[in-house]
Amino acid sequence: MEPLQTKQSTAGELGVVTFGLVLAIVGLTWQDTVGITPMLAAVGIALVVGGVVYIAVDGPEPVRFVLAFAALVAVQLLAVSGVLRWAGAATALAIATAVGYSRLTGVEESPTQ
Repeated sequence: MEPLQTKQSTAGELGVVTFGLVLAIVGLTWQDTVGITPMLAAVGIALVVGGVVYIAVDGPEPVRFVLAFAALVAVQLLAVSGVLRWAGAATALAIATAVGYSRLTGVEESPTQ
């Protein structure tokens, strides 16, 4: 049985996710009077979500970037109530389906000419 992941993540990709985790932890644990720590937490969460989706997708760069951006939009929509939350959940489900499809089918990157 072949593994689902066909290529290894680079140190830069993993570094972005790790840096995002550090920013999110710092932003969520410390408080200040200026309001910088909530921004640190938001940037950290965005780096973690975007980085994890970017690493998880197995395909060409444009597809990886589009799905990472769509994941960031879906996370924002999940924070809102009502119909927008359902739209965010549907978007997150579509992204999870696309990631799984790219993993199972082994979409190869197009050759550079």
